[in-house]
Amino acid sequence: FLSVYFFSHPPPPMRGPLAVNPRLLRMEYAVRGPLVLKALAHERALRAGEPRPFTSIIYCNIGNPQAVGQVPVTFPRQVLALCMCPQLLQEPALRAAFPKDVFARAERILQNCHGLGAYSESAGLPVVQEAVARFIEERDGVGVCDPESVFLTNGASEGVKTVLELLLRDERDAVLVPIPQYPLYSASITRLGGALLGYHLDEESRWALSVE
Repeated sequence: FLSVYFFSHPPPPMRGPLAVNPRLLRMEYAVRGPLVLKALAHERALRAGEPRPFTSIIYCNIGNPQAVGQVPVTFPRQVLALCMCPQLLQEPALRAAFPKDVFARAERILQNCHGLGAYSESAGLPVVQEAVARFIEERDGVGVCDPESVFLTNGASEGVKTVLELLLRDERDAVLVPIPQYPLYSASITRLGGALLGYHLDEESRWALSVE
């Protein structure tokens, strides 16, 4: 229907050189802004052999510990490797090299889904929801955690954006955000048309919340 409509009715002309959502133009995301672009330019110059008063760049704009040498947790990577390539489950050498619980977890996941290349349920794989629910019960001592109440997202940022999208209707809806804050919150609130109400934490009390 849409293709027929636009074929017979050309889209309206652009309203200026940047006819995009004005909320996007108001967004600020300093951790990936001009300073980082400048650092990338210096890094390219160093690789090209251009002289600089320094020999390397350490990026501290985001929490990215593996980029500066932290060794990643092996268990989820090993499980993911087996799930992505199930043929590896038949390799005796890998069974000898990987911990037994890695194979047990991968086999359980694969037996309860259609493979990692298929679309999953909107809230995530039920077998993973179940595992997360049991983890919450053991960690927090909350009694019974219903797996149906667990909504899996593609990282923390996607979870934050989903919740804000659910809650914010217009500029009359505000979100209390501690200052200093990560720009994910301010940028997302701006994009969704809400309002940010910042409050400062007490540095002398180890950045605790104060109601004064």
